[in-house]
Amino acid sequence: FEITGYLKHPVSRIYEVRLRSGRRVRVTLGHSLFTISKDGLIKSVPTSKLKPGDYVAIPRRLPANPKPLSKLNVAWLLFKNNLHEGIFVRDLSVREVISKSSNPSLMDFSRRIQRSYATVRHWNSNSMMPLSIYAELMDVRGIPATAVLYSAKMDRDFPALIDVDEDFAWILGFYAARGEIIHGRYVRLTVKKPEHEKKIVRFAEKLGVAVSYDGRFIVMHSMVLARLIMALGAGVRRHEKRVPSAVFNFSKGCVKAFMEGYLSAGGCRSLKGEGVATALSRHLPSDKMYLQSFFGHDEFFDDVPAMAVKELVYALRRRHNLSQRAFAKLLGNAVSRSFIADLETGRCRAVKRSTLLRLIEALPSDLSFSEEVCRLRMLVFGDLAWDEVVEVVDTGLEEPTYDIEVRPEGRAIENFVGGYGGIILHNSAVEDRMLCRLHRLTKERFIEIAQSQRRLAFGEIDTEKGARRIRDHVTLVYAIETGHPLVRDRFPKKPVMITPKAYDLIERARDAILECIPREHVTFSARLEDRAIRFACAASLLNYFSSDLNYIPVGDDALKYAVQLYVEEASVRSRQEFLPEEVLRKIRLV
Repeated sequence: FEITGYLKHPVSRIYEVRLRSGRRVRVTLGHSLFTISKDGLIKSVPTSKLKPGDYVAIPRRLPANPKPLSKLNVAWLLFKNNLHEGIFVRDLSVREVISKSSNPSLMDFSRRIQRSYATVRHWNSNSMMPLSIYAELMDVRGIPATAVLYSAKMDRDFPALIDVDEDFAWILGFYAARGEIIHGRYVRLTVKKPEHEKKIVRFAEKLGVAVSYDGRFIVMHSMVLARLIMALGAGVRRHEKRVPSAVFNFSKGCVKAFMEGYLSAGGCRSLKGEGVATALSRHLPSDKMYLQSFFGHDEFFDDVPAMAVKELVYALRRRHNLSQRAFAKLLGNAVSRSFIADLETGRCRAVKRSTLLRLIEALPSDLSFSEEVCRLRMLVFGDLAWDEVVEVVDTGLEEPTYDIEVRPEGRAIENFVGGYGGIILHNSAVEDRMLCRLHRLTKERFIEIAQSQRRLAFGEIDTEKGARRIRDHVTLVYAIETGHPLVRDRFPKKPVMITPKAYDLIERARDAILECIPREHVTFSARLEDRAIRFACAASLLNYFSSDLNYIPVGDDALKYAVQLYVEEASVRSRQEFLPEEVLRKIRLV
């Protein structure tokens, strides 16, 4: 997907989180992963608070692309990846291209492209042209299905468009395990079984590619096919191998065929990606783990952390005020009393999903729809698996980091899968950008900071005392609003009241933004307004002691900052199609 926004962070220390399955990811101490709480809730956790033995979320299964790739435009891939040298296009559309470009004459066209008149006339007569020139004269992404590609060093045509079917996916998987490109012109596959030889030969014949076989290697004599594999990013040599990014957009059947081709050639079956594949390529095992997520993980990830189940089962048992033995009997002995005892005393570290499912199905109807059971169901049927943290290692590196934002079809992506093998990470790009804008270093603020540093140096101010007062104030308000036992009976909890004025100002900002965007479609979500309202409410909590009412009205300053952040974020997502200052001036906020 296209990148719609990014944020560069300052240079930070880099740490590597390593998991039991072999997965790992490099992050800063401020980046967040997801863990599971004792009451079965999923929550984000910064790297600084992770320790060995904790569990973090990984994808149990990934959804396939709802619009899978069905065709590959070979001509476009070669041109885009600068692999078009020596490749020609042959099609009747070439004559149309030359005719449209030969104004006023063929001679003028030949001078314009700096080729001889005889050469251009030969192209026109034979409906052929170098791919590089063809792509300059027309959009090669719309090349006709009848077009073919060929090389001066190759006597057979190759389709400019090919179907992404299971045969192609299988060959690509086989290549990932036992293939290489020779001299940039030949695709060589190591073949041991006759049935594999026959399958490869059938595929080559379908594309019109010449094949030779010496009993050990099959060589497909096609420069275009060799360059197509290079353009897809599958790697030329064995140590460079990767799963091509296009494979992740294949249909589920084609992804399965890719994996079958990979395994047929002797690719490693280990879920941890060790063994043969590790020796050949450091990227391939990670890519393979991502692909396996499309089909759901095997028994290695069948376990649910016992600490996430313990409190839920205990709450269910105490709801009926039953002993462990009586609770097991209530369940019809679907699980044993010893299992319940081991779970509640912490003697077991993990619970099988099948065991949890038996427990859920055996519960009486009055418990089936309780909050605890809903959370247990999510643990059993959800798309998350849980992997144990082995260690958090200081890499010794200090580098800038980036938050990248993508918005497929305008949808907001809150979280993403990244790292070696696939770990679910928290996307904080929007919130971080908002904070950076809120604390933007203007000239006025720079002068204030410089003057404050001078007063601090001469002992005229005490920042520690001021910081402590701010911290104590924020901590107290947080404790009141979350109902902390120490303050619950001393201070009343006050909700933040959203006034019509807040929505009126947001609406005025929205109207001004839409006026400034010339296109019919917008590239930001309506959820951005919700984020702005939430920000205004959160900032207004600081006015707790300023309000004599039993609620806190949204503050004017908080609302002003929230609208400003809304407008600036909309500008970023619209690729600066409008200036935030213009919109803010229209609604009289600057």
